[in-house]
Order: sequence, then C-alpha cells, then structure tokens
Amino acid sequence: MIQQITNTRTDKQLTVDDMKRIFYACSLNLFNNLGMFKPHLLGIFPNICFYYVMRKGSDSYYYQTGLLKANNGDNGDIIARVGYLIAARTVSYSAMISKCPSLDNPDMVLDKDGDSKLLIEYFYGASSSFDKNKLGFFILTPKLGNNSRYGSYRGNFAYRLVITPKPGLFPVKT
Repeated sequence: MIQQITNTRTDKQLTVDDMKRIFYACSLNLFNNLGMFKPHLLGIFPNICFYYVMRKGSDSYYYQTGLLKANNGDNGDIIARVGYLIAARTVSYSAMISKCPSLDNPDMVLDKDGDSKLLIEYFYGASSSFDKNKLGFFILTPKLGNNSRYGSYRGNFAYRLVITPKPGLFPVKT
C-alpha cells in the first residue's frame, strides 16, 4: 500500500493522512469496525512505527521516524506522530543508531550514497482489558513482547518488514 497509494497523484510524496489510511486498512483483517479504538474491545490495539533512512555520504544519513497508533479519542481516532529527527548538521551512523536503535539491523544496511530503506514495525499493544480468551487463546498463553520504546520487539505479536521505497515517497509530509 505504501508503494501504490500515490500512483494516481502528481505529487507522489506521502502525507500523514496517507499513512493513517494505510494504517487503518492494514488493521481491517482483525478489526472490521471501530473496535481498534478505545475502549479496545479485544484488549489490544495496533501500532505502526516506520523508520525511513537515506544514505547521503559514507557516514552521513537522513532519517525520519513515525508512529501511528489507534489509542485515543471519544469517537476513535488514529493518532499520528511523525518526527523529523534530523538536525541541520550531518548525522553519523552512530548518532542515528543512538537515537533509533531499531535501525541497527542488518537489513537496513545501505551500500551506496542515495540508497534508502524503510523499516516498518507493526505490533499490538495490550490494554488494561487484555484477556487472552477474547482473541481465541483458550489453551495457549501468547508471549507478550517488550513494550519499551526501543526493545527488540516493541509490543505483542510484532512484525518487522524492510522495503526499498519508490523514489519520491519519503519523507512523509507533515
């Protein structure tokens, strides 16, 4: 969806609203209504983190991170936080990794200047009403992940995907 959503537009760059639509569509396989929003009827709520990285030079990187989560609003709303973590100065690999440890991943290695990659982490957070039986786990207890911001798995049922985005899609416009 990330690669195709802007195909019919002149301006191919993704927006926060595009990311919200993608996030909502990605969650429809489990939540076919507003159950993904508070009060979290299944006891879980989806989250997507994305990390866009482009190599500018041998030790110079441009990166953007974003978080989308279904976790607020009386009527249900997708919260989107897109942060530009780039200073006006050159960002070295070690400085980037210290800010975003998730990027220290062999799949995110960029060999040439101008190369870019996108790491997508999709995971579920457990709400206070989490009950394994609501998800159909009557015998097995699902292993819950580390919910810390930069844990190896940031939530429950975590999935990671690395792609090379089409040119012009990133950084996401805020």
